[in-house]
Amino acid sequence: LFRFPKHYLMKKSEVFRSMLSMPQGKSEPEGLSDDHPIKLWGISKIEFERLLQVIHPIDAQQQPQLSMDAWLSVLKLSGLWRLADTRNVAISGLTTLLWKIDPVDRVILGRKYSVAPWLSSGFMDLVHRVEMVSEEEAEKIGLDTALQIQRVREAFLRTAYKVEQTNNRYYYQGNATEPSFDREKVKSVVEKTFKKELEDVEADGALFSE
Repeated sequence: LFRFPKHYLMKKSEVFRSMLSMPQGKSEPEGLSDDHPIKLWGISKIEFERLLQVIHPIDAQQQPQLSMDAWLSVLKLSGLWRLADTRNVAISGLTTLLWKIDPVDRVILGRKYSVAPWLSSGFMDLVHRVEMVSEEEAEKIGLDTALQIQRVREAFLRTAYKVEQTNNRYYYQGNATEPSFDREKVKSVVEKTFKKELEDVEADGALFSE
């Protein structure tokens, strides 16, 4: 059982305002006593504790230092309840951590939580890295996405290295082990290739601020 000033959530969240303004018959309204708490179905105790760490921190002058799992809990609940400011804080906290994880996971999280920069950076790193997208990774991000990434990689490889054709086969000249792609060019091509999806994700993310 948590005791927390509900006026904050009502002020910041249209979802909570609607929830707490619903007629509740003759019974005591939820949230006025321990006997009639506000029930948050489907939300775990640890998830709500993590959210409170951000919206009601011990040190109001400093952003909490949370783990990736904790920030993801905050992002989940702030999105669910349309807490726009808290969602932005969670995205900021996660962004500093996500550059260290596998780009496939960044793509998945960018899609799940409607954060276009995570999605774009995941695509870029998949193009830029040495390894091709594996079969297992293709299953996670979608075959069409994997094929598009491979097409972009192939286009950059042909311009990054000298290519010769023999018996209708292409051969890369030189002994380079890592593609030296210009990152700004990769970004430009990725944004063009995945323009529709990135715009859709950006639009979905903007809905949380309305």
